[in-house]
Amino acid sequence: MKKSHSMGKFYSRARRNSKRTRGEGLVEFAVVLPFFFLLMFGILDLGHLYFVQVTLENAIRQAGRYAVTGAHENGKSRVASIQDVATKAAMGLDITQCIVSSSSGTETGGVGNVNSAGLPGENVTISLTTHLTLFTPMTDHIYGTNSVGTFTESVTFRNELFPYGQRI
Repeated sequence: MKKSHSMGKFYSRARRNSKRTRGEGLVEFAVVLPFFFLLMFGILDLGHLYFVQVTLENAIRQAGRYAVTGAHENGKSRVASIQDVATKAAMGLDITQCIVSSSSGTETGGVGNVNSAGLPGENVTISLTTHLTLFTPMTDHIYGTNSVGTFTESVTFRNELFPYGQRI
């Protein structure tokens, strides 16, 4: 009989201790939850940043491959055709600026011809700019104000020796 009586004391003591700790779990959860969400949204932001970087690099590569051939769509200039290729390749992004310039005029101290895709054998530079709104507002001081970051990719290619009559 003594054994069952002592076991009853043990279970009643365990029940009393569990009632005391019920509120502790709720407080710990309330303290940890904001950090958990910050971590999750931070991971989403990093994934989104990576997506923007890879998409811009792909778009600029596609536009450059198109530009060096000297090709253009019917009824459009080479620059407009290159900009169309870049915009289509940057699916999912809002390309706010697409600049195509050539190396013509750089030997005389100029900066090159903006809105010119260049002659055969000349360099053509393509630059794409987009804006990204971040999910986590605490990263404002890193990527800009109002959770908006500006991303620019730029690359220079040398035009192939395409027939000169294709240059527009």
